Amino acid sequence: MGTDTIDRLRAATEEAVDELKNGKFWTDRRDAADALTDGAVSTATSLKQMLDDPDTDVRTACRQCFDRLRGAMDMPQGKYAEPAPTRAPAERTAATPRPPLDEMVRDVGSQSGRSFRPVQEGYEIVCKTSTGRQQKVYVRPGQTDASGKQIVQVFSTCAHADEHVFRWALETNAKLRLGALTVTKSGGKDMFVLMNTHLEDGLMPNELEADVLYIAETADWIEQQLTGGDMH
Repeated sequence: MGTDTIDRLRAATEEAVDELKNGKFWTDRRDAADALTDGAVSTATSLKQMLDDPDTDVRTACRQCFDRLRGAMDMPQGKYAEPAPTRAPAERTAATPRPPLDEMVRDVGSQSGRSFRPVQEGYEIVCKTSTGRQQKVYVRPGQTDASGKQIVQVFSTCAHADEHVFRWALETNAKLRLGALTVTKSGGKDMFVLMNTHLEDGLMPNELEADVLYIAETADWIEQQLTGGDMH
């Protein structure tokens, strides 16, 4: 590896770190964290393998790298684990029956930064996103899947479904952790909608809340990419 290659590697790492710290959207910061983690794991694995290199200078450099990494971490095990939830998540046990869906939606919608109201065919939850914008998320029960099982749809409108961005939408679908972009009619117009579905009899409160927040954040990001506005 020549000097130019090393310089490019350092520059790419610095760019990813800057995106992690200063990325405008949470998805950009998340993706930067994933990329840096992949690089760190690959690097640590290679350094460990080279501790047995026949060259003394290489072995010394690798040991020093691990010393620097331990110093940079400087944290007890588990320091950066997710904080414990303020409410214990519901467990799937016979002793803990699933609350009615309307009760779960009301509980999710009444949390700080959100509002809730019943609407035709379901419920509307207005969420404040991490960027300070708002996004309306809908929870629609009473639907059935192809096998006839009862499902709950959690979705949010993103933007007008312009055929010129269909390719972008399909490429974005491949990157989504949950749900998918689809096209539905609203007010006689084709609209991009981000939607996820759940079996109604298996949906638990913590899962519903996590899905509502994910749909809100991701649909808002899609709306920003396609329109720059905050209409939905």
